[in-house]
Amino acid sequence: MFELDYDGKRDRWNGFDAATYARVIERYEARDEARRKYLKEQQLKKLEEKDNKQNGEGEVSDDDEDNDALKVDEAKVDESKQMDFAKVEKRVRTTGGGSTGTVRNLRIREDTAKYLLNLDVNSAYL
Repeated sequence: MFELDYDGKRDRWNGFDAATYARVIERYEARDEARRKYLKEQQLKKLEEKDNKQNGEGEVSDDDEDNDALKVDEAKVDESKQMDFAKVEKRVRTTGGGSTGTVRNLRIREDTAKYLLNLDVNSAYL
């Protein structure tokens, strides 16, 4: 092992190996694929239960209808995922990029500071 110089110690990409990152990506893709497969199975089960209730216990509906309904359900799921990204959260009492969150007794720069407020009732400057 060798000693690193000043820049080497502070290099955030020092020791990065693209092959290990590729393995991480493959693992996440496999997990997502398994999740999608599970969701499709759950949707098919719900669809079959719904059809069994509508058609009676012993009858089975056409596969084409199941596939059409499944495609519609997939489209709804995709739209809902896209809607999550479209959410715009409103910032609370911020002017130019300050922190968000609950603000109680803190002031914004445009507000007058409390020590500059004239609290004297009998003052000429009301």
